[in-house]
Amino acid sequence: VDEREPEVQSRNRLAMATSDRNKYHEVEAKVIPKIMDGGIPWAAFQDWNFDVCALGQLKRETLAMCLVHLYETPIAEPAYSPLSSDMFAGDDSPKHPCGSPDMEASGTIRSGGSGTALSVVRRASLGAAALRRRSRSSSCRRPSAEDDLAVTVANFVMAISSSYADIASVPYHSFAHALDVALTVHNVFRAVHAEHYLSMTEKLGLIVAALAHDIGHGGCNNNFLIKSGDALSLMYNDKSPLENMHCARLFEITSKPGALLFTKMEPAKYRVLREVVIDAILGTDSQRAPMMVKELEMAFEMKQDLFDSFLDQLEHPERLPPVEAVEFFCAKENSKMLRRFFVHFCDQSNSFKDWKLCQFWGNALLEECVLQGEQEAELGLPVNMLFDRSKLCRPKAMLGIMEFCIAPLCIAARNIFPTLNLCEDHLLDNLAKWAREWESEAKPTDAEFRAVKDRIGDKKRLQKERVEKMRRWAEKFRPKEAWASEHH
Repeated sequence: VDEREPEVQSRNRLAMATSDRNKYHEVEAKVIPKIMDGGIPWAAFQDWNFDVCALGQLKRETLAMCLVHLYETPIAEPAYSPLSSDMFAGDDSPKHPCGSPDMEASGTIRSGGSGTALSVVRRASLGAAALRRRSRSSSCRRPSAEDDLAVTVANFVMAISSSYADIASVPYHSFAHALDVALTVHNVFRAVHAEHYLSMTEKLGLIVAALAHDIGHGGCNNNFLIKSGDALSLMYNDKSPLENMHCARLFEITSKPGALLFTKMEPAKYRVLREVVIDAILGTDSQRAPMMVKELEMAFEMKQDLFDSFLDQLEHPERLPPVEAVEFFCAKENSKMLRRFFVHFCDQSNSFKDWKLCQFWGNALLEECVLQGEQEAELGLPVNMLFDRSKLCRPKAMLGIMEFCIAPLCIAARNIFPTLNLCEDHLLDNLAKWAREWESEAKPTDAEFRAVKDRIGDKKRLQKERVEKMRRWAEKFRPKEAWASEHH
């Protein structure tokens, strides 16, 4: 479409968003029974504070398969081929990051053979009825395209989950964390009406990127790899070695027989998906976080009136974004910024959940840090206080991480997308609770504790002012009606 015809672009974007939304609802109707059959209530699946750690490993894999299916396009390999659970790791069977009663109850599911993969798909409630009939019948009919897709997605997810380290050695960067991020990406899509900004191909790419964004993580950060002269830092010239490795591992898996997830995609769409996945995973490097915050803040400062124009979504989240906002995010550079934002934001989302989840994941992160510190001490490398078990004060450490690293991202995101205000609510509540734990555990001076309380109070005051501004705006006429109203 000619870039000089914004009205034509707007109408085409509306048609695309409507079409994608309808396709999504059609797929959703098929996936809901599979999620329910997997023992996961649909309402819980849609819950912002859904706890993936409460699930057994097999249910986590089921949930991951359902997430991929929700954004499916014609992606499965066209031809049926014998599948084996050990095809992804040579002669060694993949090992799960953590055992579970679900896995043990299902029998030995990691021995080779095509029946194994089909069994996993069936037990995960993702196989079509035809798969079940085939397993009980002596006939060897060729499975349908839907069967191929279910088996391919199942093998892909199993390969991804098996490539994460054991949770005992890597407490934080596990498959459970990756699944939590992917589920949060899905819920953020719903909250911000992402169908108006992203195509189904882009959304699929972001879900896949979320599932694989820490694949192969060994529990040590980029700084450790660089200081120790690790082979990954040499391979990638000290530039985001972990994130580059995650990308390479993901596309290596999708090139294996049985997990050819993208072979039926049109070449142009595959190029888009690959670019989205690489940008999203590289964007999770913590060294790039300040740049992400700066980009969001600059966008808000340049177009503050535009973003203020849909503050009333706080009270009416069902309202669609204004035309001007959609046009802004569909511009090439802004679209790339948005694609980088989703996975990076959700990667930090533990602080945006309720206190139970925030505390659990915070402790897991710090435990992984001190395990790295022990390796640094063994190698004679300098050990940061955050990584030294004898010096670490966990509540104070989490206060610092959340206040100075995560809060700026949360506030910048809330300015752009008012419906993410819930994230700031949780963040401020969790900051206050970490502060109380710090006071109880470390006994800070009155001046130190008062300084922290004042900073948290300032953030709450700014949030309150923003909400008041929203209420004043709601009383005014919106400059342009939402998509649905304007083009009714």
